[in-house]
Order: sequence, then structure tokens, then C-alpha cells
Amino acid sequence: MICHSDRVEARSWPMRYEVRLTLSDGGLCSYNVTTWHDEANAAEIGKRRHAYLQPDDVVTDVGSAELGRAPSNPDGTVRIERGDLIDRMEW
Repeated sequence: MICHSDRVEARSWPMRYEVRLTLSDGGLCSYNVTTWHDEANAAEIGKRRHAYLQPDDVVTDVGSAELGRAPSNPDGTVRIERGDLIDRMEW
């Protein structure tokens, strides 16, 4: 991500991340996220999705790992892997 004063520019190609959430009961949950932005944005997308699906869960820790560039379709467009979370406002 490139920051210029108060605006943020997206990457030239989206990346995939695995977001891992640790819950207060000791449970773990993970989501794969495709985003044009950085790892922190991917973590936020994963946290928001989990809060929507499991509003009573308390997340105590968030970790993430880069999975690499998002794949492309034969026509050169971005292919979102089945099950990956996205922020629709990015697309």
C-alpha cells in the first residue's frame, strides 16, 4: 500500500491473505481474504465477517499470513478463489 498524505492507493494487483482469529474460549477460526490493500485491511475484513456470522464470539487475537498474489483468469482479470472474502467496495 502506498500512502500519500490522506489518501491510500491500492496495489497494482490484489493479494490473498489467511486471517486467523483466536477466540476468548480458546477456539480458532480462519478466513481467506483477497484485497487490493494491505494485510491490516485483510484482517479487518476477516474480523467483520466473523462478527457478522458469530456476533457473540469475542476475538482476543488476530493474525494473518500472505498467501501470494491473487490468481488471474485467462483474459487477465483477477480471479477470486471460491470462499475468499472480499470488500465489495474495492471491486
